[in-house]
Amino acid sequence: MTRITLALLIALYPLLAQASSKEDLESSKTKLNQYIRLIRANIEKHGTQIAKSTDWNVNFIADQSIIPYAESTNNSEGTNPKIRISSQFRLLLVYLGEMQLIISKKRNLMKCNEEYGNYLFERMALNAKRAATSLPPLDISAPEVFAAKIDGVCAGISKMFPLPESEEEKITPLTYNALYFVYLHELGHIALKHKAIGDEIFYGLTTENEKMEAFLKANVRTQHQEYAADAWATRELIHEGATAEQLVNIPLFELLLASSGLDCQFEKANSHPMATDRYAAIIRIILSSNISIRPELAGAYHEFINFNKRLENSLSCP
Repeated sequence: MTRITLALLIALYPLLAQASSKEDLESSKTKLNQYIRLIRANIEKHGTQIAKSTDWNVNFIADQSIIPYAESTNNSEGTNPKIRISSQFRLLLVYLGEMQLIISKKRNLMKCNEEYGNYLFERMALNAKRAATSLPPLDISAPEVFAAKIDGVCAGISKMFPLPESEEEKITPLTYNALYFVYLHELGHIALKHKAIGDEIFYGLTTENEKMEAFLKANVRTQHQEYAADAWATRELIHEGATAEQLVNIPLFELLLASSGLDCQFEKANSHPMATDRYAAIIRIILSSNISIRPELAGAYHEFINFNKRLENSLSCP
């Protein structure tokens, strides 16, 4: 490659990345709608009665936002519930699924996977700050784009893309299963009649200490709701015939980890618990169920629970 060609690529890189991102998001929105239609059809066919009746009234919206999120909303009368999932959320699941596929074949790239996870955490935290100040969010790079910008631990990844169609097909079930859990999690919020907590928690409060105490108490309440929605979704999936392997989805775990981080002091100011705590709770439900679990997988589940305990101790979590 000549210096002129290299310079041209460097100059065009931001434009190419932006165009690719927009195209990916449009494609992701189409696929997201397809997946959710399949998920809702499966709920209608195999779901519990409460899941069927709750989902019947839900209006699903695929949001073509570059902010990865999933949420459910309900009005005070409990009517007109909505579930929104952004196309970026699905796209990040695909990206993380691609990384899982790559490191399963090339273990020497494990460090690159860690670096990509750190990049996602930092970028999502930065976008949260930008949203709070009405600034537009920054694009989140696909693995091959991220790898092309750094040397060393990610060397060679860019050459592996585009993945062969046979490899891409292995990622589809991971993405679908992750979105199935996410959709049921949001449906669980509606079925359990969870209410969003807004500025009303500050009514009548005057001092900053009073407001901070109310804010932290509200977060504890919303964290309990997140655990409850996780449990509802897990039990619903077990009822619908999900396997133990399908219930613990690595790309989804990594995306939640990138969202929450590993700081239990930060967790107090977050409406969602740490991803490790959430997955440990999900695994306990699986282990206490009648679902068939291979001995080596059960061993891995117990090891994760023990790992989470060690992590909490090392972080001095309350």
